[in-house]
Amino acid sequence: MEKEQLTSFLSAEAYQREREAAFRAAPYTGSSAAPTLYRSQVASQISDQIWYADQARSDSEKIALTFEIYRDLPCYALLVEFGMHYDPASQQAKAQFWAAAKRLLEGENLALAEPVAYMLAVDFFAFADRCDDAWYATTALPTTPTGLERVLRISSRVPYALKAELYGRLVGDRSWHPAILRSLYNSATDSFGAIDVAAAAALLAKLHVEPSPMYQELRSLLAA
Repeated sequence: MEKEQLTSFLSAEAYQREREAAFRAAPYTGSSAAPTLYRSQVASQISDQIWYADQARSDSEKIALTFEIYRDLPCYALLVEFGMHYDPASQQAKAQFWAAAKRLLEGENLALAEPVAYMLAVDFFAFADRCDDAWYATTALPTTPTGLERVLRISSRVPYALKAELYGRLVGDRSWHPAILRSLYNSATDSFGAIDVAAAAALLAKLHVEPSPMYQELRSLLAA
């Protein structure tokens, strides 16, 4: 019922248009080459209602409502409040948040997964005081290959020691080598990326991958 109240300022037709626009743009969240963007203020208006209009709502209720709306309007504008309210949240609320985020990261629906991945990268992995929480919550077993691949792709700013544990878990399976290569490359080329040059070079030597331009550039960067 609360979902209907939160969206009651829109007609059914207008809400459907918002939904379609959000789903078109969501798979490209964070991409500089995105073919379309979702610029509507509707998601922010709904998020403000959830987090600020009713002070009686618990954090758990706010998280549940946000993800309920998010499944209709997948976009970073709905997720940004999680980062802003994360530190004072209860452990129960944090566990609820990570469980919901992890399910979406592990799914095959790019529109639902990519805004969550972007939030993880910019609001959690980029901050030392909450990176560990995010890393362990999203890489803990059980997980899916799809979820782990997404986390590896956006992990450039995660401390290398944390990534090394996951690399060690995966490197014995050659099917993971392209994802490890991408993670190492992103870590080496991100201005704020975290990489141990010697350890990364040793790991790169173990990977069975094609000598692609990415591989060659990373090899040169680590040698330099």
